Amino acid sequence: MSRIQAINWNRITTWRVAAGLAIVVAATAGFALGSGTASGRDDAESAREAAYEQAYDTAYDSARELTATSGTTEGTRRGRLAGKETGAREGFDLAGGEAGVAAARDQAEQAAAAEAAAEAEIADRRANCGTIPGSPKICPTDAELADYQAAVEAAKEAPKANKKQGKKRKANNGR
Repeated sequence: MSRIQAINWNRITTWRVAAGLAIVVAATAGFALGSGTASGRDDAESAREAAYEQAYDTAYDSARELTATSGTTEGTRRGRLAGKETGAREGFDLAGGEAGVAAARDQAEQAAAAEAAAEAEIADRRANCGTIPGSPKICPTDAELADYQAAVEAAKEAPKANKKQGKKRKANNGR
């Protein structure tokens, strides 16, 4: 069983003391030299930035040399493979886009034609506003006005036609 013993001051040798003093003197000298070269935080910051830039440039150059050719080769291979797989689909998409443009153009032409027809009907109705007696707010088209006038004439002729029909019936019943 071992026991922990307190330091025995009689056993400390001079070389151990000398080594400890040498470490303390070296640390003091290092501190004095280091604090003498750096005048403030800006010097330390600029030294850190310079070291970072140098390390980055070194690492970037070596990494670029390693990956540039293999990346180009692999990218070319993947591009060809993807082109084979999606070329037909992209072609269909492009053709569908062209068909969509043509359909949109046709739809725009139809809308323009419908707009022109509506404007023509508005102009036709505006010319006939107030022509129907008793309804000054109604604005019929020329065709509707002609139908209305024909219906009015037919209504005027109906009583005369009924009288003629009645005379014919009496004449036929009397036979």
